[in-house]
Amino acid sequence: MNSVRFPTALAVLLALLPAVASAQPAPHHHRHRPPPPPPAVAHWDRHHVGWWRGHPWFAAYRGPRHGYYFAPGHGYYAVPRAYWGRHWTVGVVVPPPLRRYTVVDLRFYRLAVPPRGHTWIYLDTNIALIRISSGAIVRVVDHVW
Repeated sequence: MNSVRFPTALAVLLALLPAVASAQPAPHHHRHRPPPPPPAVAHWDRHHVGWWRGHPWFAAYRGPRHGYYFAPGHGYYAVPRAYWGRHWTVGVVVPPPLRRYTVVDLRFYRLAVPPRGHTWIYLDTNIALIRISSGAIVRVVDHVW
């Protein structure tokens, strides 16, 4: 009696492995592709509503929060109760805890290099030029976002 040897399941799989590995998956023409990211904003544009949407500095921004300000690139920070809803004007002194949220990219906002002893800071939805020594506001750019 002749014995016929049937290959084991493992031998069959091993024999097919090179063919399976070299096979390319069929293209998926119906696959949903995410929309492209919004174009990068080259500079601040007060006349373009929502210019900040999609900008990486505003990734954490979720709108106004009671008792907090938002500084692009820094995130939300608590504001002492005495300064909630305050309208910042020239001559007002900014308290020390609020002076540390400085604007790094002046060109983006089309701001001039500050004079010696001054710096630009984020202050609520505004940007203010202050004297570093006293915190007194010298200039305010209102409603940046």
